[in-house]
Amino acid sequence: MGRWFSEDNQSLTNLTRTKYVTTGPSNYPSADRVRETTANNVHHISHSRSAATGSVTFSAIVKQETRQWCVVQVSTANDANRFGALVDLSAGTIIANPSVGSPTGTASAITSLGSGWYKV
Repeated sequence: MGRWFSEDNQSLTNLTRTKYVTTGPSNYPSADRVRETTANNVHHISHSRSAATGSVTFSAIVKQETRQWCVVQVSTANDANRFGALVDLSAGTIIANPSVGSPTGTASAITSLGSGWYKV
């Protein structure tokens, strides 16, 4: 996964992070490595932000290492509404958009940044 430019209000669940371990894609000088622990449970990074009313745009920079898939997800209303992009990092495609509740105005896209890096 890509380097987080802001680490405020972040928490890792069943993951470890090694900072600045590899070169990121163009315009991103370094990247962190995020790996699952052996816990047989959900593995995720959460990042809390206060959002103004209206549209919210969120993106993540990701790259395949040990896992072929990842989910990039946005949630609102204390997790009552969630929208995600299930990404196949091997193919560089979004293969599904799982949602919970009634998220509105949703869309997802993936862009290759070269060398196996993608912006979702």
